[in-house]
Amino acid sequence: MDVPVTRLHPSPGDSLPLSGLYLAHKLRERAGSSQPYFYSNFVVSLDGRISKIDPITGQSYPPPAITHERDWRLYLELAAQSDAVVTSGRRLRQMAKRAAADMRCIEQTGHTDLIEWRRQYRLPPHPACIVLTASLDLPFTELREREHGNIILMSPVQPTADQTQAIKSADLDLVTVDNARVTGDDIRRLAMKRGFATIYSIGGPEVLSALVAAKLLNRLYLSFALCLLAGRQFHTILSGENLTPPFDFDLHELYLDPPAADKPGYLFATLDRRA
Repeated sequence: MDVPVTRLHPSPGDSLPLSGLYLAHKLRERAGSSQPYFYSNFVVSLDGRISKIDPITGQSYPPPAITHERDWRLYLELAAQSDAVVTSGRRLRQMAKRAAADMRCIEQTGHTDLIEWRRQYRLPPHPACIVLTASLDLPFTELREREHGNIILMSPVQPTADQTQAIKSADLDLVTVDNARVTGDDIRRLAMKRGFATIYSIGGPEVLSALVAAKLLNRLYLSFALCLLAGRQFHTILSGENLTPPFDFDLHELYLDPPAADKPGYLFATLDRRA
């Protein structure tokens, strides 16, 4: 982590350490008294791939060619500043299938400096986890044994008697919404009710789509891996109907991370929604 990054915008030419790069953004100070601050983060190849889809299982996974511990460090710095992360039931199901899954909504949050950072701000060790699920088909057995603390399920469906018992046994919180799908406004109302000031979207394109549709996304972090991947089955950061008008951003910061022996270089971009 000791290799510095080079700032390209603003003040091009400055070299800064990677650790603390995103903590310096002080996202918690950006939240208003009447509106939570929403942000998201993706690592993407130059041809727009954020994940590949296994043609046999249908599961998606980050391409190893673009995953990097330095980008992961920045991902964790964003998580450290959140009151709650928003993810999907699909992500929890995929985590449960991995032999080493510890069922934390944010894996590897045990970095000593980040725990201390949250302690200084009088925050719990881990952010709350808001899980959007259309079916309540979740790995309740694994969730009972989780290390993560507060998990809130948001769903448009009423639970069966068995699901109600499983939710209770796993010490989960269920919020049922009136819409056919959980919307960004549903998430905003929950955040306001629970006093969440900063909300970090980590659930991929579906969660991002809900926030964009409700015009809630304030900031987007993109790590561009400077490589091409191709492939026929993949996800991009957003899909669906055309956005009219487009959802515009302004460049806030841009950094160049040098290539390593087995990894490409990266551009770390911070983009703010245009007012």
